Amino acid sequence: MATPAQDAVGLHGANQDDWELARLVDLLGHELGGGLVLEIGSDQGGTLWLWRELGAQVVAVTLHTRRDGQFKPHGADVIVGDSTAPAVQARAREAIGPRRVAMVFVDGGHDYETACSDIRWALDMAPHGYVVVHDINRRIGHPEIETYMAWAEYADDRPHITIARRGEGSPGVGVIFPRGI
Repeated sequence: MATPAQDAVGLHGANQDDWELARLVDLLGHELGGGLVLEIGSDQGGTLWLWRELGAQVVAVTLHTRRDGQFKPHGADVIVGDSTAPAVQARAREAIGPRRVAMVFVDGGHDYETACSDIRWALDMAPHGYVVVHDINRRIGHPEIETYMAWAEYADDRPHITIARRGEGSPGVGVIFPRGI
């Protein structure tokens, strides 16, 4: 029997390492039931499915919703636009309203500037929640993925953990914990 993380990857197109995603669910899944997740960057919607499967309400900000028809919102409130744009951030804040954000999942632009902007915004949106960042490991052969540099900068002075398979090629997931935990 597959785990929800395996189903998110295998059936719903989450572009994640299923082992890393399963460890993340083990760590934070109980925190999400009935809570609100803000996802920054959604490819096919596989992680949107996962957060909904765990009982979360979901607001997603994504640059596009795939022209090939592979994107599925799975009941999430989806805002299409650039996560770094103030107008798009304002639309997300409006969609969230007075609800408290339990987790922000950052998997948007992978260049350094966009990753920094997304992490900074995530920390602002979830001052009492978790900020989870995908692609925190330097990836040999993928110089376009600069998220690891932004992760190092923002996680440095905050309580955090990393979830990554051993060996080369693991994208890695980082979790910044709310202060005071």
